Amino acid sequence: MALSAEEDPQPLHWEIEDGGPIVVRHHLLGGEGFFSPLLEAASRRAMMTWAVESGSSISFSEGPIFSGPPCPHALPPGQSAELVCGGPTIDVDGHSALFFIESNWPYGEEVIALTSVSYEAGGRSVDADISFNGEDFSWSLGDAGVRTDYQSIVLHELGHLLGLAHSAQDGAVMSIDYQDGDVVRDLHTDDALGLAQLYPCASPPCIGGVSYEPSQSGCTGQGNSSSSSWSVRAAALPLFVLLAL
Repeated sequence: MALSAEEDPQPLHWEIEDGGPIVVRHHLLGGEGFFSPLLEAASRRAMMTWAVESGSSISFSEGPIFSGPPCPHALPPGQSAELVCGGPTIDVDGHSALFFIESNWPYGEEVIALTSVSYEAGGRSVDADISFNGEDFSWSLGDAGVRTDYQSIVLHELGHLLGLAHSAQDGAVMSIDYQDGDVVRDLHTDDALGLAQLYPCASPPCIGGVSYEPSQSGCTGQGNSSSSSWSVRAAALPLFVLLAL
């Protein structure tokens, strides 16, 4: 489990009331030249993989398409927010968004993707964005000609969004190692145990799902000013590529 940076570290987690879903939004721009509905469908399959794990209790909802800046919550020292984001970074906006960064990737060319989590005291997550490296990796969808498999990577990063840390188990979704061409789209026992610890199922089996919230009046952008009252910190959880010697 990933822990908060407090004097008394707590597991990062979403407080799910009455089975309510965790809302995740796709960015308007998509990425890598993919037809956006295909990209969204791969993300949806990854969400469903976590949601249907019967030993835990979670569900997702696809929120309205996000049109705010495709920008992580915070950048490493020395990185220009103007170059990466086109303007200042926003610590938290209340929208958990998935987006590609196609140029000026700020986390190092070996990092495939990165999840940044904003949370309140006690480790309660309030926002988690997932950035995909569209500058240094060649991505693929589907089962043929696999390069960097989007569904495998988004499945891993959703694990971080949920509060899971990296796993030392070979073959686990949450393993830190990934090599181009790998397809890891099913949960390992270690992944399932970690999820059940964070989100226990009160009365097994607990089968979640993925719902959809359509936009009411076009695409929406930034969160409102009320989010600035949250006391949050950011936790960066990168996924590294396994380099062949």
